[in-house]
Amino acid sequence: MFLNSRAGRARAGSPRHRQDGVVLLVALIILVAMTLAGVALVRSVDTANVISGNMAFQQSATNAGERSTEQALTRQITTASEQTLANGYLATRSDPNPANNESWEAFWTRLLSENADLRACIAAPGAAGCATTPAPDAAGNTVQYIVQRLCANSGPAHTASNPCTQAPPSANSGEGVTPRPDRPTPPKPVYYRITTRIVGPRNTVSYVQTIVAI
Repeated sequence: MFLNSRAGRARAGSPRHRQDGVVLLVALIILVAMTLAGVALVRSVDTANVISGNMAFQQSATNAGERSTEQALTRQITTASEQTLANGYLATRSDPNPANNESWEAFWTRLLSENADLRACIAAPGAAGCATTPAPDAAGNTVQYIVQRLCANSGPAHTASNPCTQAPPSANSGEGVTPRPDRPTPPKPVYYRITTRIVGPRNTVSYVQTIVAI
């Protein structure tokens, strides 16, 4: 019995027996590393899905804004009877205040607060304009727009008392050349800025602006 006990203790202290605990430790480390790699892969896939979804919502909002721009161009700009404040049309230009870094969202809110007719039109859009539809479209976008004529005052454009935005002269425009009596000077175009506000299905707010000359 004594000899067998010594032999058992000798076998327990052998190098092979001491390595059994090391194998378990290495296996646990590998298991933790594989778990962390799996978590990182799941997070990466989730992030990619979120980015793809955001891009899809952005494209949908842009498309809705473009449709609203076409409606504003057809109704509020080319049709004189639609050029009223109640239809979302402003004959004068106004911009965000650069002194306090006013954003377009804050400017939009301030513009509505200063114009009761415009505020009423935005609040309850219908056939008169201000929005493509009175309810969200099929993609869940609610679209509103305003049209601003880029002039300092109301009334006829390009007069001494009502300067308007003009295109910069180009090298081949002929500006600065003495006009010929047999060739009348063409009328200067009037510029309009269409500002479209799109509220997405996730309460995201986007703005699309288009400037047209007529």
